[in-house]
Amino acid sequence: MKNKAISEDRKQYLRKVKKKKVVVIVTQLAIVLGFIILWEILANANIIDSFITSQPSRVWETLTNLSQNDLLKHIGITSLETIIGFLTGTILRYFNCDCFMVVTIFSKSSRTVFSSIK
Repeated sequence: MKNKAISEDRKQYLRKVKKKKVVVIVTQLAIVLGFIILWEILANANIIDSFITSQPSRVWETLTNLSQNDLLKHIGITSLETIIGFLTGTILRYFNCDCFMVVTIFSKSSRTVFSSIK
């Protein structure tokens, strides 16, 4: 339950804290925006090599085009395969299985190869 009887000094303090937070956030955004604008200007003026550092406009264009091609789909599939591989390896290691041994047991071709070695 909130206490409705807040003193004027407390209200003034809270307004001051809120104002300070807003100033900090605006300053941070201005620094980031200024950096991006300066980066774009310097890249367009060939002061910095845009081949190495690219340009914010090119980065934005690439990010917006990701949904138009199959790259996001491929990133999702690769991430899923990575997670499945990690979980499989973790589970096999938990049960103290050796992956080589599991492959050898379940693979007909590996049994043929290893049975011919004497």
